[in-house]
Amino acid sequence: MYRHSFFLGLVLLGSANGSLHTTTFDDASQQVVDSPFILKYTKTTLPTNNNIRSSDDAIPFITLHGLGDACENSGMAQFTQELADGTGSYGKCVEFGAGTDSWFKPIPEQVEKACQVIKADPKLANGFNVVGLSQGNCVARGLIEQCLNSSQVHNYVSLGGPHMGVASIPQCESGVICKILNGFIGLGVYTKLAQDHVGPANYFKDPSDLKSYLSGNIWLPEVNNEDPSKLNPSYKKAMASLNSVTLVKFAADTVVDPKESEWFGFFKPGGKTTILAFNETDDYLNDTFGVKTLNEAGKLKFVTQPGQHLNIDKALVDNTIIPALKSSSAASRRIPSKIRASKLFLG
Repeated sequence: MYRHSFFLGLVLLGSANGSLHTTTFDDASQQVVDSPFILKYTKTTLPTNNNIRSSDDAIPFITLHGLGDACENSGMAQFTQELADGTGSYGKCVEFGAGTDSWFKPIPEQVEKACQVIKADPKLANGFNVVGLSQGNCVARGLIEQCLNSSQVHNYVSLGGPHMGVASIPQCESGVICKILNGFIGLGVYTKLAQDHVGPANYFKDPSDLKSYLSGNIWLPEVNNEDPSKLNPSYKKAMASLNSVTLVKFAADTVVDPKESEWFGFFKPGGKTTILAFNETDDYLNDTFGVKTLNEAGKLKFVTQPGQHLNIDKALVDNTIIPALKSSSAASRRIPSKIRASKLFLG
């Protein structure tokens, strides 16, 4: 039975001697800086002119950062610029919740903010590609399925995305953020309080208690069309209409549990003993949100990247991400020449 008393820990975070912790959000901000979700990426030297595409199929792209990160942070800024240099495209890091906002605002609110930013940018009006990092893929899924028309996103690259949810919050042992996470996981992850105020709660999925997940989680069951009584055909149509989906799983990932969630896999219902591959889940077999349609059309690409969560290196950028953004079959969706430039904009 869930207990609402975890709210005291969420808001007050009492110290060991029972006194109030008066520097909660300062401490939380520092915890975010050291988070494994923060991208650490250093851009290489600018490519030669031969490597910058200036042809008519240079589709704009957006990047969506991970939990606790921000567009203004060095790693995200340099990563986005690297992709702009490599594709010759207009690139924009869309800000939907910098730092602690991405922890303490629900995913639907983060999706809505990103949606507003995109709709306000005329350079993205004729379509674009999406690159999501970690929790940014939750925002990406929301944009694709709930915000935009079914032809606006062309190619989608997911880097470490928890598409089928996470069954635990690992690598969290000390500090204010960890106190909050450990508190809500143990004391009420599916309560309205947690769902409305803690972003990661919106994709927490306990395989041993799917009934509570379906009734209490306000976001992931909806976009994955997991509740037969609430199916939304438009979500499946939007996902299935994508030109390509590239799924990058990090081989040593201990942040997303299970890491197979990054490939649309998850634990078999009932516990954490058996992991189902993407094409063994009920969501795939019933094609609830278009993954089966994408796979049968040859639009899914599965990539394993060595290392821990968000271990993004130049090889991954050059050999996987940039080629996905250059997907030639999207060239028929013409982009006005005035936005075919290698530029970076931080949202």
